[in-house]
Amino acid sequence: PLPAEDEIFAAAIRGRPVVLGYYFSSDEGGRSIGKLPAPVFAVSELAAQQQRALTWDGYGANLATLTDAAMASGFYNARVDADGVVRSLPLLSAYGGSLYESLSVAVLRIYHGGQSVGLRSQQLALGRPSADATVAGGVTIPIADDLTALVPFAGAAGPAARRFTYVSASDVLEGRVDPDVFRDRIVLVGASAQGIGDRQATAVNRSTPGVEIHATMIAGALKGEIQFKPWHGPVSMALLTLMIGLLVAWWMPHLGAAGIGILAGSLLGLLYLLNLAAVVHLGWVLPLAATFVLVVAVTTLNLAVGHFVEGKARRAVIELFGQYVSPELVRRMARRPQDYPIESQNKKLTILFADVRGFTRIAESMEPQALREYLNRFLTRMTEVVHRHEGTVDKYMGDAIMAFWGAPIDDPRQEDNAVAAAIDMQRAVASLNEEFEQRGWPLLAIGIGINSGTARVGDMGSQLRRTYTAIGDAVNLAARLEAATKRFNLPVLIGEATARNVSKIPLEPLGETDVPGRTERVKVFCPKVFIKVTPPIPETVI
Repeated sequence: PLPAEDEIFAAAIRGRPVVLGYYFSSDEGGRSIGKLPAPVFAVSELAAQQQRALTWDGYGANLATLTDAAMASGFYNARVDADGVVRSLPLLSAYGGSLYESLSVAVLRIYHGGQSVGLRSQQLALGRPSADATVAGGVTIPIADDLTALVPFAGAAGPAARRFTYVSASDVLEGRVDPDVFRDRIVLVGASAQGIGDRQATAVNRSTPGVEIHATMIAGALKGEIQFKPWHGPVSMALLTLMIGLLVAWWMPHLGAAGIGILAGSLLGLLYLLNLAAVVHLGWVLPLAATFVLVVAVTTLNLAVGHFVEGKARRAVIELFGQYVSPELVRRMARRPQDYPIESQNKKLTILFADVRGFTRIAESMEPQALREYLNRFLTRMTEVVHRHEGTVDKYMGDAIMAFWGAPIDDPRQEDNAVAAAIDMQRAVASLNEEFEQRGWPLLAIGIGINSGTARVGDMGSQLRRTYTAIGDAVNLAARLEAATKRFNLPVLIGEATARNVSKIPLEPLGETDVPGRTERVKVFCPKVFIKVTPPIPETVI
């Protein structure tokens, strides 16, 4: 501009609450243009506050005529973080051993009609000086150790956001704006159009007008909404992160995928609410990023491990137990494979043996192919009955079948289920006989022995071949009881240990009998339904 115009502008702002802006730079050689305003105080005064300021090598200030005419001048530099985003503004900066105030600080100071700038621990105080030289009647802004303050960004920026009133400079110059729009307002003049003005990437917007960043800082200071990072923030968050890390590391491996997701979501939600409460009620900005990342990382790790490790365990369960138990039980086991170890262990079981009577005679009377189909039909129907009563088919032994209840899935009603299965197996044999009679095949008759007790159950065998089975005295006695059904001329015999816990099916005590391989006589029972349809028991057997 022409010198005469400078004088006109200087005269227009002299004595009025006008604050001019300028900038600091760190160019090589420290170029300096224009005249700086008077500093607020010396850098040496920061030593007592244990604070430091951003230091610059050069500046671009206004002409001396304008600087002297204005009530104050402030630099408008923003602090750009390493990722290129503006999150804070330096309120005081150092140049040539002195501290200078920013545009926001100068505006707030002039707005409150005072000439005082005071530093306290983590606070910058502005306003009218009181009698004892302390600041009174102004505002305080929380600051970091480097004399920067967080800008209280909220949502979008620019004219469309309507957080601030934007007025076109051309409309003002053409007289199209009512002067009352500016009355009793703080007015910031700056370029905001794309391509011609100062625009910065901020935490909430990729292109925020630089003038709005200062407007946001000023508005936040006037409302007391400037957040800050408390001195104990890093320590508190480190302890919180450690506690949450220990919690999720211990708890998540015991949960399924759904449980891991619920726990992670709950923790992230609680962290979000903690951050929200800290910001709204205390003005704290807590470093929660590491805690969030920890929760997400541990969650991802557990889900990945669960997918591969539990998936492998699930496949192993399906492959192993799919041939022993019903598909429904296999699906239940596959959901939590860790609850069904295949290693052998001692468990209370109820064991059932079923054998075809006179199978040698039947085999002699049939062709091999027909005998194969005959036996397959019998074993298939028996297996279906066992599965229907939630039992485990251990093995087929020629014309015999062994099953048990209580493993791999615990069964508190194992005795009732085993006896009910035995009754249904006899009914299934009657149904099969109708089919066999039509096909001209020999009729079936089976004997069933049931006993309960502690057995060793799990994956057993040699290095060349293994199987899931049960062994022990209780198993041997069940086999002996099956053989004894021929002597008693009854289809089902039940040991005392089983009968003691059968509550839903009426049983008939049959007395005691000798069992091969045992010195003591054994009490035996039979379901009453078979006593009624079976010829009397020979007295000499009891």
